[in-house]
Amino acid sequence: RCAAAAMIIAAALLVFALISIVPHAPAGVIRTGCTIYAALICSMFCLAMMQHELLFAAGAALFLFSDMILSWNKFVCPVAASNWLIMVPYYAGQLLIGAGLSEKAA
Repeated sequence: RCAAAAMIIAAALLVFALISIVPHAPAGVIRTGCTIYAALICSMFCLAMMQHELLFAAGAALFLFSDMILSWNKFVCPVAASNWLIMVPYYAGQLLIGAGLSEKAA
């Protein structure tokens, strides 16, 4: 049940990226790369949620949020306070993923 919810959430986020962000990327290699990256980062988020570890899931969610804001800011339109909205969740997400890994290894 939890795995199905994780897949549905990740799929919804992927659809959002593919409909709302990727079409604004320059055609060709950049757009193809954005499509592949969107699928990879949404898969990472899904797999993190399926670990049943709060730190992994929260870290992956923050990392995904950061990348969505980064992509929106780069390809769709400028985002107010983008530096803060990109970098704070990015580093917080990395910290939580690392903490989850340390906790799991202990």
